[in-house]
Amino acid sequence: MQFPLSRLPLELALEILRLAAFPKADHHHQQIYNTACSLTLVSHAMRRIVMPHLLHTVILSTQSHVNLFIRTVQQQKQLADIGSSLALNYYHHIHHLWSTQCLEPLVHESTDRTNYNILYPIFAGAESIGLNFNSLHLLYEVLGGPYSDSLPHWQCQRVTFAGTSPRWNPISSTTAGLSFLRQLTHLTVWIPDDTSASDPSPRLIPDWVEKVPLELMPNLIHFAFSLVYNPGSPMATILTYTLPTAASSDQNTSIFRSWTISAEPLSYGVINHVKMTGISASSTQTWEMAYLRGEGDT
Repeated sequence: MQFPLSRLPLELALEILRLAAFPKADHHHQQIYNTACSLTLVSHAMRRIVMPHLLHTVILSTQSHVNLFIRTVQQQKQLADIGSSLALNYYHHIHHLWSTQCLEPLVHESTDRTNYNILYPIFAGAESIGLNFNSLHLLYEVLGGPYSDSLPHWQCQRVTFAGTSPRWNPISSTTAGLSFLRQLTHLTVWIPDDTSASDPSPRLIPDWVEKVPLELMPNLIHFAFSLVYNPGSPMATILTYTLPTAASSDQNTSIFRSWTISAEPLSYGVINHVKMTGISASSTQTWEMAYLRGEGDT
């Protein structure tokens, strides 16, 4: 027996739609938006209700997803220009954005470049950004162009980086990248490290932590990073450091650095976990789903 949604109190009906439309972190990564997409096809009214929940957290898994997303944002601007009822302000509704892959163009490829700059307002206004290191080109392109000097209207202060090949030079070697790092108050870095498999007495703090350019982030108050990973464990261990409120901004980076190299690094932080069940630590899907669950803000 079917029960019409319209018979419910409005507040309850809207809450049911919110729960149904929100991306599902426990689904396969290609199915997380299926329910929301289906609901948007019911009617114009349903689309207006559901789309803000669908856009709350955007996961872009491949280069083609990035391209399609940019095309959609462009189409929305065109729809807004003609006053279409289908126009939607993506910049207003996207709170979190993750990208797994954005390929750097080859020298011999066409000079017709993708307009990544159209995503700048989304990055600038987001509550948090998540990037696999294979997607740093996206950040480089979004921060470039007319915004490269001062990053106007920038509000995003939380970023999560993940992957197996950490690269900081694409960010730290540009004026816009340096400005981006100076804005950060919360940094999370997820890098699988299974040195314990071959080293009988590994360091608890992975060596790659030493290369994180903390000195370029004077406003950082929250630093979370993955510890040495046990391949047989269903969880990855995350150590989170939070500065005391009494610390001054010029002390931030030196305090974080001293904590990571101390004899007892765990005594300064809090241990959290990222779920690895069913997926290898090096899988990009692991980090996408962890970000969708909000574990980048731990």
